[in-house]
Amino acid sequence: MLSKTYVVIGLAFLCTTAMLKPALAQQSTISGSIRVSETPTDKLLKVQRFLRIYSNLGRFSGVAILAQDGKPIHRFTTKYSTLDFKIRCALSTQFNTCDITQSFTATAIMQLVDQGKIDLQDKIGQYIFDLPPQIGQTITIHQLLTHSSGLKDYYNLNEYKERFYDIKDMESLVSMVVKYPLDFAPGTQFKQSSSGYLLLGSLIEQVSNMSYSEYIQKYIFEPNKMEQSGLYSWFNPGEQQAVGYLSEKRGDPTESPEFWGAHAFGADALHCSIEDLLKFSNAFQNGKMLSSKAKNLMLYPHYVNPNTPDKSIGYGWQIKNIGGEKIIYQGGHLGGISATLRNYSKDNYTVLIYSNFGENTANIVADKIEEILTTDYVTIPNHSLGFVLYELIAQKGIDYVVTNFNNILQQNNLEINDMWPLYSLGQDYLKENKPMISLKLFQIGAEKYPNEPMVYDAMGDCYHQLGNKAMAKQAFQYKLSLMPHDARSIRMLQVIESANYAAITKPQEAAEEQTLVNTDNGQNSKEDKNQFIQTAYTPTVSNGSNSSNSNNENISTPNKIYTVADKMPEYPGGQTALHQYIYQNLRYPTVAYINGIEGTIYVDFVVDTYGNIIEAKINNPIEGEDGGLMVEALRIVNSLPKWTSGSHKGHEVMVKMTIPIQFNKGNFMKGVNIQGK
Repeated sequence: MLSKTYVVIGLAFLCTTAMLKPALAQQSTISGSIRVSETPTDKLLKVQRFLRIYSNLGRFSGVAILAQDGKPIHRFTTKYSTLDFKIRCALSTQFNTCDITQSFTATAIMQLVDQGKIDLQDKIGQYIFDLPPQIGQTITIHQLLTHSSGLKDYYNLNEYKERFYDIKDMESLVSMVVKYPLDFAPGTQFKQSSSGYLLLGSLIEQVSNMSYSEYIQKYIFEPNKMEQSGLYSWFNPGEQQAVGYLSEKRGDPTESPEFWGAHAFGADALHCSIEDLLKFSNAFQNGKMLSSKAKNLMLYPHYVNPNTPDKSIGYGWQIKNIGGEKIIYQGGHLGGISATLRNYSKDNYTVLIYSNFGENTANIVADKIEEILTTDYVTIPNHSLGFVLYELIAQKGIDYVVTNFNNILQQNNLEINDMWPLYSLGQDYLKENKPMISLKLFQIGAEKYPNEPMVYDAMGDCYHQLGNKAMAKQAFQYKLSLMPHDARSIRMLQVIESANYAAITKPQEAAEEQTLVNTDNGQNSKEDKNQFIQTAYTPTVSNGSNSSNSNNENISTPNKIYTVADKMPEYPGGQTALHQYIYQNLRYPTVAYINGIEGTIYVDFVVDTYGNIIEAKINNPIEGEDGGLMVEALRIVNSLPKWTSGSHKGHEVMVKMTIPIQFNKGNFMKGVNIQGK
């Protein structure tokens, strides 16, 4: 059992800091208990885990950067940019920025405004001649920038699709677009239209006496040292350009070469590496390319949809608010390529995602990262199976998962080789105060692994939390039959039989009375399903020290440090200090993907019953060149909050344990199938 304990402990130091909080952190109330807000480290580790799992599931091919204060704090690359030649996605791979190209075009327009060469309220016909009167004499530059011009989007024109291969210059595409009637009177509505930014690209050429590509190169790329960027059309691709792939019905990737390049005429087809895109974002945010007035105009909410008042349109950017935090963003997708760029005002995060597989994968990935960054306690299961099950439970409920478990494994090309993915996910739901979901997951585990003691230990905890005394007792008794003399089972049975085992009725569904294993004595009864039972174990308190009612062992022993081999004193609720720490904190893989280094560092910890780290030190220092392992491990350890005397009331039990921190370079796809495992 000791080895299993260390398996649980090894399941996750790096992602456990959600419970190791600074004393002065902001607090929030969840399920009636006080929890401090997550730290930036918590959020970073969840982002890392999410990207790794999403890639392992074959849902993400591309690159990502999470930056703070303009500096990358996590870089991620996965799978192939070009399947034909098996070229992997890299930080230097150039992706079509899709609608982010509009941010570049709008910036160029505002540079010309700063120079006094154009006025935003001027009609477009003052600069581009030979336009039909209903366009040249009615549409302003402001309306082109805000997608309120009424121009038909050329991507929706049948003529564009039919003549795609004939379009080789900006003039031919402009002449095609302007002959169609407007969808609405300029300035009366909002509708996304690439045609507006096509005309803005033409405007830049007319005013600057340079081609659009030459202008972007000279006034945006070069000043910001964007050396891995360019404007490529489908007929003139770049050397490091990512190819877009969509999924066929059977899941295989299919290339869409005519659209991942498109036309470099102002609306899309500006290509740059993800690091160059961060350079552009930083230059824009820091005001290096525009005056303060011009930048503020770009970020002003010029159009607000009454149906979505928290979202608005600026010049080349979109704006939204989440919980009072302002987010400036842009993104889009085109033929398997998708891109998104988001800047967050509160903690100054920047999220950049490129993907070359799927309809709009970059936006899906960015939405989840945004949820992690802007919301505390977002659950990201530690295993690919757990992630899929968590999604399905949210969408279809736990009963669907129970009924279709084997089909879910097959459909998602997943395997279950031990009980730990189910165990860990069940603990996630316990943390969310959803013991019924946890119980059903553990029951699947008991069916798959009937001789695994920890399954029955977890089920016992669920029944204990639900107040189902008979089933909790049966669970721990069965664990004892598998592990005679198990100290925790003995103590939990003592707690269950204790006179202090109080029941508090709450109006939720109760755990159904049932047989735990394949036995039937005919004595099973049904609980009232309209009642929810929660137990409250109250240990005897004497002189400010808590002690177990079952063995009267004083647990206020601040000078004693317990080890795994010791008989630990009771924790309120019948759990030992070690088990409390494991169940609440150590439930995620102890794996970090930082700076591309790999190896394993072992860290000795002493924690108290509150989950605070009292001591932490590395116990296997590596001599010589270690690729930065020691530096990264020490950085992680030193960033954790330390316990200080007098900051807690009541008992203080200290437990010593060793936890491995494993650093991996990353998991790349082994085959050429972009969805392959």
